[in-house]
Amino acid sequence: MNENDRVLIEAYLNGQLTTKQKLDFEKRCVEDQTFRNSFEEEEQIYHALSDREAYDFIVKTREVLVRNEVNRSILSGTKRISLFLAVCTVLVIGVYLFYNSPDSSAPQELYRQFFEPYPMLLSERGPGEDRFSVLIGAYDREAWTEVQSELEHMSGDDLPGALKDLYLSIALLAQGDGVTAEETLTKYLDSPADSIYQYTIEWYLALALLKNGKTGKAKTLLEDLEEKVTSTKSRARIKALLNAI
Repeated sequence: MNENDRVLIEAYLNGQLTTKQKLDFEKRCVEDQTFRNSFEEEEQIYHALSDREAYDFIVKTREVLVRNEVNRSILSGTKRISLFLAVCTVLVIGVYLFYNSPDSSAPQELYRQFFEPYPMLLSERGPGEDRFSVLIGAYDREAWTEVQSELEHMSGDDLPGALKDLYLSIALLAQGDGVTAEETLTKYLDSPADSIYQYTIEWYLALALLKNGKTGKAKTLLEDLEEKVTSTKSRARIKALLNAI
């Protein structure tokens, strides 16, 4: 899907087209199956996501990856990032964290109750080899050692550094290595990433701090994060953890 089609679909979903433009759009959906498929996928994402921060995270990740593909001139045919599974996972995790508010517990117990791997957003479809296929497969199987190995061999041309470190820290936490996960993410407190990634990074850093028994630092970070996020679900998740500390 090219940029013009993406903008057109977003305008249709947001009710920004004239009557004639809407009729032309709907006619094209009937006549052009590829365009219709693109529209239906975007429509599912649009209606499924009530969490704006999750939507922005997914969209920005898609744009960065597509831009990296173009810059490296390795596109083979038409490739698109498939997001609907990730969207569903975001919603499931959001509902789980919203309603699962545990009683006050020891830091590591809180970490175990709140830790959930963030959805894997790096799925691609299209002809040719998918350079993320091994990573995606390992992540889906929760083969965390393999996930860690794949990420450690990827460069900045493959993934934005902040996104790579985010997934790497999740793999480390899942293996019980809170120390390295904390070291991986702490640098983003002094040199923040894009806010789309930064808030998620700070959430997992707080979990790493809890894993390492640093309750005070985790609480301070979460209190600061609660003030910054705008998503209702994100704030509820943070509040639930703060109340349990």
